[in-house]
Amino acid sequence: MIAAAGLQLDLFRRGQELGQFGAADVAAQETVLAQAEALLPPLDKQVAQQIDLVAVLTGHLPSEAQSSTMALQLPAELPLSLPSHLVEQRPDIRTATEQLHAANARIGVAIANRLPTLTLTAGGGSAALRFADLFAAGTGFWSLGTNLTQPLFDGGALLHRERAARANDDQAAAQYRRTVLLAFGNVADTLGAIEADRRTLVTALASERAARRSLDVSDAQRNAGWSGCCR
Repeated sequence: MIAAAGLQLDLFRRGQELGQFGAADVAAQETVLAQAEALLPPLDKQVAQQIDLVAVLTGHLPSEAQSSTMALQLPAELPLSLPSHLVEQRPDIRTATEQLHAANARIGVAIANRLPTLTLTAGGGSAALRFADLFAAGTGFWSLGTNLTQPLFDGGALLHRERAARANDDQAAAQYRRTVLLAFGNVADTLGAIEADRRTLVTALASERAARRSLDVSDAQRNAGWSGCCR
């Protein structure tokens, strides 16, 4: 747009020198050129921000943005749907999955803490009536003892800990479901946006071809010496 407006401005200025156009026509075309140039800085800013964002998402520093984005290519054809295992690779879903697994494990730990604990101990020694016979053959003995520990006094606290673990598991499950739904919604929105951008690009390319044909006709008329070719 800037190049086309600049070319038109040059034609208007040459037409002004030949007496075909006045200062108002030239000023109007200068305004068109200035408006086109004003559109460029915001677009440059948006492009730079998107390149930096892509660099960060691909694990690069913004200074490495150029090298990281050059390797990216859009698919020629977009699928109507994506398999679920692709969405499972998202970091947020993997994090929610591990949190759910950890919450399930904490329930098992809380239940195990409420069960009785049985400890087996063994002891050995030697017994004799005289000191000289203390370690003689046949004086050795051993014993096996048991120690049963029942968490009687902590039973109430342990019960509440188990209930808290189950509540945390329910919370982790709800968070996992929410994360999965948001991920699928995000993927669907992205696919829809890409499809809309594709249609926009097709329309823009058709408009560009039409403008190119119009410019070719105007150039042909100007070369033929039409007085109104620049208007």
